[in-house]
Amino acid sequence: LAGEVEAALDRVLSWEAVVLVAGGPIPAVMARGGRNLGRPAREGLEDKLAEAARAAGLGWSGLAWGESLPPPGSPVPAAVEPLVFPLMAGSGTGGLLTVLPSGPTPGEGQLRLVAAVAQQAALSLDRWLQDARREERRLAALLEPVPVGVTLVEGDSRVRPLNQAARRMLATLRGEPADRGPGGTQLPVPAPMPAPAAGIEFSCRADQRTYLARWSAPLDPAHPEIRALILSDVTESRGRREQEMKAEKMLALGEMLSGVAHELNNPLASVVGFSQLLLSQAHEEKTRRRLTIIAEEAQRARRIVHNLLDVARARAPARAPVDLEELVNGILSLFAHQFRLENIQVDWAPPPGLPPVLGDRHQLQQVLVNLISNAQHALRSARGERRLRVQADTAGGRVRLQLSDTGPGIPPAHLDRIFDPFFTTKEQGVGTGLGLAIAARILQEHGGAIHARSEPAAGAVFTLDLPAGEVEVPARRPEAAPQRPVQGGRVLVVEDEDAFRLLLEEALEQQNYHVTTAADGAAALELLAAAEFDAVVSDLRMPVMDGLQLFQQIQDRRPELADRFVFMTGDLLDQGTRTFLEECGAPCLPKPFGLEELHRALRRLASR
Repeated sequence: LAGEVEAALDRVLSWEAVVLVAGGPIPAVMARGGRNLGRPAREGLEDKLAEAARAAGLGWSGLAWGESLPPPGSPVPAAVEPLVFPLMAGSGTGGLLTVLPSGPTPGEGQLRLVAAVAQQAALSLDRWLQDARREERRLAALLEPVPVGVTLVEGDSRVRPLNQAARRMLATLRGEPADRGPGGTQLPVPAPMPAPAAGIEFSCRADQRTYLARWSAPLDPAHPEIRALILSDVTESRGRREQEMKAEKMLALGEMLSGVAHELNNPLASVVGFSQLLLSQAHEEKTRRRLTIIAEEAQRARRIVHNLLDVARARAPARAPVDLEELVNGILSLFAHQFRLENIQVDWAPPPGLPPVLGDRHQLQQVLVNLISNAQHALRSARGERRLRVQADTAGGRVRLQLSDTGPGIPPAHLDRIFDPFFTTKEQGVGTGLGLAIAARILQEHGGAIHARSEPAAGAVFTLDLPAGEVEVPARRPEAAPQRPVQGGRVLVVEDEDAFRLLLEEALEQQNYHVTTAADGAAALELLAAAEFDAVVSDLRMPVMDGLQLFQQIQDRRPELADRFVFMTGDLLDQGTRTFLEECGAPCLPKPFGLEELHRALRRLASR
């Protein structure tokens, strides 16, 4: 268009400079000529053009002169008033045509011809604007349904969101309308890479969401500053990815805990058993007191291992009576060591007769672990007293459990959002924002609810409301008097740990059993083929042949002895182990166990 205007003007008059100011979606300001104009003349022309552009409602960004200034001493033509013509067409004012004549003042005929050139330029500009707007509408119709934000960025001068998703995301990121404010290089998003990259994830503190920014290559080689910016909200997909990774980690953790528990429970079983054996033989009070401490500390270690396995074990949801007092006690014991290190005081005094709730014990455990862990995290930043208070009460057939801390509290602006998925007030990488959302869903599925209240610097209070379980307690039958072990009863002990095998041998012999021992299932089979036994006490996990394989062999060879087994194991986390025990129906003692538990199991076998 500029070339056509110049060619037409050349046939009408001589000119020094031609300036075409175009409006529309992408405003342009073009200057031709001006070789002989000095700096004052150029500045005066720019001032007049800026005033005319503002009067016409057009954007103005100044002229980019293509020709250098004349050398000092060169003759400079006298200043001539520029001719300014609005480019009028069917869609309204589309721009300005400004001509700076270089000869005498143009006559009426020349002015009419220049006006005709301006009219033709306006028609061409209007056709271009209509085509551009039509293309924009087509582009908008194509991009509007797209869930990602598409934005055109022109360096540091202009940011143009091309669909509603882009307008919404930019308004959130910039905290102001998307079509205002700083240009592209000042957007709070990762800067474009030298070459187009797959994308860069970043977090927005305003809405606690995660975005992916992808920059295109320059759209026009002549204007490398013009790029497309694609913004995607990847919060949910990232959350699902983190959940999958967490599930994989929990699976690996469960397998690791299974092995660790087995290795830890075996020596613990020996400590518990020998301390109880020595305690039954000791008479001096000081010795008995020391042995009692050893036995109690070993039992404490046993409970910690049991609680760890309980948390890591994966189960299908179930509904059964849940003792909240026992549940809270178990979870607080897991945190006890960390609480001591961080000087956190715990108040927990359940009321007598607290009824159970009907639900899934492990889902409720997950809720409480999350709430107590959140309280611990909050209390780390408490300046004064660090205290966690757990209270419980009942009313109207419901059980209410309340957890309050003396931490910094929850900001009022966040209080209504803490149960939203993926919302977290923790530092990046510390929390996923899913814990409280999952807790709220679990409690809703249990017919309950969770509420939070807080005041700045006054801590947070979480209240769990659950329906009390209507549980029929079966009448307890009077326990039969304990039977003494059968004198001369023959027991085969199968255990690969030497220390624990020795303990079982001594403890059972002290109860008048005749004991034979084997270090694995294969050795036990040889002994069973050569002698008769009244009972078999066998570990489940052993080298060469484990307890499960031994039991299967006995079922085939000596089916009458298959219901005379008592199993021991330090690993009840494995699903295969639990399935086998449920199917065979044999009693199983989880290591470490007390010697009286073993004696009771053998007495029950003798009473069959």
